Amino acid sequence: MRVNILVMNFKGGAAKTTTSSITASYLAGKPLLIEVDKINESDEKINSRDYYNSIQLDWNNDTNQSFQEFEDYLLEDGIKIIDVGAVKLEVFHKTMVESGNYDLIDILIIPAMDGSDDFLVGAQLLASVKDFIDPNKILVGFNRFNSAAYTVEEQFDSWFDNADVIEKEFGFKLENNYFTIEDSYAIKKSRKVNETLRYFADQDKVAARKAAQEPGITPEDRKKRNAVRIVVQKANDVYSNSIENMLKLIEKKVTSVKKSQKA
Repeated sequence: MRVNILVMNFKGGAAKTTTSSITASYLAGKPLLIEVDKINESDEKINSRDYYNSIQLDWNNDTNQSFQEFEDYLLEDGIKIIDVGAVKLEVFHKTMVESGNYDLIDILIIPAMDGSDDFLVGAQLLASVKDFIDPNKILVGFNRFNSAAYTVEEQFDSWFDNADVIEKEFGFKLENNYFTIEDSYAIKKSRKVNETLRYFADQDKVAARKAAQEPGITPEDRKKRNAVRIVVQKANDVYSNSIENMLKLIEKKVTSVKKSQKA
């Protein structure tokens, strides 16, 4: 089955890469993460390990060979996650419109932060794809959710206060079409060391705790093992509290979209 998931936001720092790498890490079938960005702009890339494959593509118009290669990937079977870098957003959107390739997108995930400015940028994105992507294909991913201090509606009030406007203007119903990724030490730590969150979440938290408590090790070794223990525990927590629900929602959305395409 062919599944194309686009992760896009017109605002830099909206957690596009975090959302993309987490999605690619956990979806079955070893997805392909396509980074649309300037080639080799950064030497520091997330270590995908064996969770997913990744490539980086860059083009300036729809006649470039790189764009034609991208089109071929969109048409192939398998799961693709497309992460569009901030510097390529304008070119990406223009070439997708001109080529009609938005029709090949199954899910659009809009990563979002709290704050009125972030909402306005999100609304701008919804307006730009209004005529090209079915609103039933859209999900919003609320990042850095602080569940200890807020409800989702409180922290991301700009979105929820304007939910009726969003539905009226863009046909997108926010209710039941969003997920949260909690603000987590494990996510910050994994990004700092260029690892996926799943790398830490897959580690045995009991074994990590026992390793930190092993008698006879040096204080320096215990400090290092405790650091691992903490990030492993936090990664397991964020999976249970956020990622598991996010994956269920994405899979449910994909099933719904594919069913409607067959009808």
